[in-house]
Amino acid sequence: MHSFRVSMGTISALFAVCWLLVSPSRADDKQMPPIKVDVLQKGASTSKVMEQALADLPLDQLPAESRQRVETVLKNRSLFRRLPTIGMGADPAVYHYFTRNPEAAVGVWRVMEISQFKLNQTAPMQWKGDAGDGSNGSIEILHRTASRQLLLCEGEYKSPVLPKPIKAQAVMHLRTDYPDKAQSNHNIVHDVDLFVTFPSQTVETVAKVIAPVSNSIADKNFRELSMFVEFMSTAMHTHPGWVEQVVQRMDGVKTDQKEEFLKVAATVFVASRKNELQQNGVQNASFEDLIAPYQGPKR
Repeated sequence: MHSFRVSMGTISALFAVCWLLVSPSRADDKQMPPIKVDVLQKGASTSKVMEQALADLPLDQLPAESRQRVETVLKNRSLFRRLPTIGMGADPAVYHYFTRNPEAAVGVWRVMEISQFKLNQTAPMQWKGDAGDGSNGSIEILHRTASRQLLLCEGEYKSPVLPKPIKAQAVMHLRTDYPDKAQSNHNIVHDVDLFVTFPSQTVETVAKVIAPVSNSIADKNFRELSMFVEFMSTAMHTHPGWVEQVVQRMDGVKTDQKEEFLKVAATVFVASRKNELQQNGVQNASFEDLIAPYQGPKR
């Protein structure tokens, strides 16, 4: 049991964002619409899927030094997992913001008291995180396009009962597609290919033994992370006041990131209200039309 906890703690240091359960039900006095994402394809770890994942890595787009670091993890990989393919209706602008400002997502979790996890940006494409339970890690984005992100992660787990920290490295390949609205019910479809290596042979052995359990947890948490993006997109559409209050209370997030957050929220809200009004026959909505549902009773 202790080995299981240690191994899971090490993995959580790499991907702490995936361990948080998001289950908001009300943002203010208005009931939130149901938050839902669709699992389009289950997670998999087969050799065939792994070979496809390896072939899909954008290694030719990396500088020599970065490519070597990635290939070291791949060569010594202990575990592979393709997380579920998930479809969601979230606004792409919201998804785009959080994938480029992960510390803002952590800031929201802290305000909502979901977690006290800390994530700080240390360079333009690098972050360090601390879960506060002995787990800590770093994330570096090596390659980024509108539809792909390749990340190199390092993490460790420290405990008074262990003679030395247990460490791990991972390569994560986030793949995102934006389906044609005429052909899909989803605005976003994404998945992650995950390659993990443990320097310790003992930890690797334990990790392989508990892989069915850890795979299930990783799949579940990726779905819940997707639900968080869906939740925030829904909140921006329907509860702009609540979103503004959350942004004002966030810590560990730069002023310009907060301003961008609010701009994204305002853009999403206005577009949503205009669409709603157009469906009700109002083609040229005024500012008063847009904010009417959020004003108090006239005196």
